[in-house]
Amino acid sequence: MKNFVLAALFGAMGATAAFADDAVVDANGQRMMAIPDGVALSWKVDCFWGEPISYGGKTFRAMGYANGQMINFMDIEASYWPARFKLAPGEKLVLAGYFPHARYASVNSYGGGAPTSSLVDVDIEPDAGSTNPFRQGARRDASDDQRRYTFTVVNEPEPGNKADRAPNTLYARPAAEPYDIVELRYRTYLVDEAPQNAFDQRGGVPLPTPVKLALADGAERPGAAICAGDRAMAQKMFFRAVAPDTVSSWWQATPCTDTTPKGAFCNDPFTAPAQNPPVTEKFFGIPYSLRGLYLPPDERAKLKPPSSCKLAKGFEGNADNAYMMTFLNNHFGKVVEFRGRYPRTPRTYFDNKVWDQSKADLRYWSVMSGNEPSSTQIAAGIVDEQIPEDRDGTFSVIVSKPEDRPKSATQACGHAWLDWGRRGDFTGRDGQTTLVWRNTLPANGFAQSFLAVCEPGTEKAVMGEYLPTGRYFADAAAFDAEVGCLNGGK
Repeated sequence: MKNFVLAALFGAMGATAAFADDAVVDANGQRMMAIPDGVALSWKVDCFWGEPISYGGKTFRAMGYANGQMINFMDIEASYWPARFKLAPGEKLVLAGYFPHARYASVNSYGGGAPTSSLVDVDIEPDAGSTNPFRQGARRDASDDQRRYTFTVVNEPEPGNKADRAPNTLYARPAAEPYDIVELRYRTYLVDEAPQNAFDQRGGVPLPTPVKLALADGAERPGAAICAGDRAMAQKMFFRAVAPDTVSSWWQATPCTDTTPKGAFCNDPFTAPAQNPPVTEKFFGIPYSLRGLYLPPDERAKLKPPSSCKLAKGFEGNADNAYMMTFLNNHFGKVVEFRGRYPRTPRTYFDNKVWDQSKADLRYWSVMSGNEPSSTQIAAGIVDEQIPEDRDGTFSVIVSKPEDRPKSATQACGHAWLDWGRRGDFTGRDGQTTLVWRNTLPANGFAQSFLAVCEPGTEKAVMGEYLPTGRYFADAAAFDAEVGCLNGGK
């Protein structure tokens, strides 16, 4: 007899899984539990690109976790490969790559806890005889030998004027000492269906490969020279997290008690910092957007950062992104619905043959759940092509645990459903979850994205109807009775 539960799971994910016969017994006559095969990945860790911070997509869903460190509020449909190596000022590292079959790809450099430069797919000039499939009207199904590009990493500060940037160049000068250590992240978002089915989050092509190291004195070495023991540092990455005890201390410093004066600020020990109705804010860094949520308004105001549209320091995100966060607690209700105007994106997942962003507002958007502050790990996530657009141009995202999922929380009924997660916030409060919303590369003329919010507290004024707005429901029955299917769906 086969293990039908696991077989169904792996079969639904497109993986090949073989199982031992349950009737097998050992030499002592003991019946053996079946051992499922693992998912064979299509790449190996090397000296340059280290173990992914996240290996998302179908691999994440089939295996139940993201290969790698699974940190930094990552996206379930994104994969992040880190590279860390020594590159002295004046040196250049040349890499050869292939444009992936995906919605988005980029290389960011980092220093001082923030991106220092970004080279995004659409801006990369292809090699002679190749095409860039991320440009309007380009063929997305070009063969590998027509998807080639070459780019250079230099240990120099990024020019202030974009026109002064050299083509296909990543200005990776670190923002903090030591100045010879360069840190990169290569990303893919929403890989197409065909490579997804092959568990290949690279997008069906190899990762960029170092091909030449040019020294400051003009001498040249093969790209493999970057893997010398005194240069390669891919396996020396590290992760900074907020300790659970630190998170607990934030709300325990000013807890609500029986003696708290009416109207005075305090942190409910069961729900803080979640609010009812839910509040969604742009992430402006850990001091203001995490620690500040547990402080009285006047104290939090002292942590308010200067107006800036750039990504906050201390959170090594993507320079092409902006993020919003919503803290939820099921003491207020077991089901939450978020509504907002639907930002349009290119459709790519089903191996679309031509790149078309003529009607797009954003390159990509998504929402993840379970991002507890202490580990920054996710429980689940959904992306734009999984979220239905209603006839009136809006979206509906329902968040609940599986056992609390409304019957009408289906795509057929016009809703996208997101698993609440079960880990709580790692401080012993299992009712908590955190949502992280992501916007990537707004189109010219679209001024209602997360990236356009440059000052805390202006989210609604800037985004208008595009700001996700949440509402609690007591349980699934309450949601089904009050909302149910949209537009007559079933």
